[in-house]
Amino acid sequence: MFASMKLNNVKDLSEIMQELNKIKSNMNNQAQQNNIKSKSEKSANDEKISAREHINKILSSNNNYNRSNTISSKNFRGKHTKFNKITKK
Repeated sequence: MFASMKLNNVKDLSEIMQELNKIKSNMNNQAQQNNIKSKSEKSANDEKISAREHINKILSSNNNYNRSNTISSKNFRGKHTKFNKITKK
């Protein structure tokens, strides 16, 4: 329609320009909404990944905790007496 009016040398294109501007604004709004959705999905995925990494980090540190003593035995060597069971004869 726009092309045919241009070819027919119609000077008053204001109504068509208004419609084109409406379409353009609607397309821009749709693009913005898509960007917002993709950003929120990306942030949700990032949160899931960071939570998973955090949990794995905690679990792996717990495994290391169980493997080693929290209090070094070297610090207490010779400072405490070790009692053995005395067997009665």
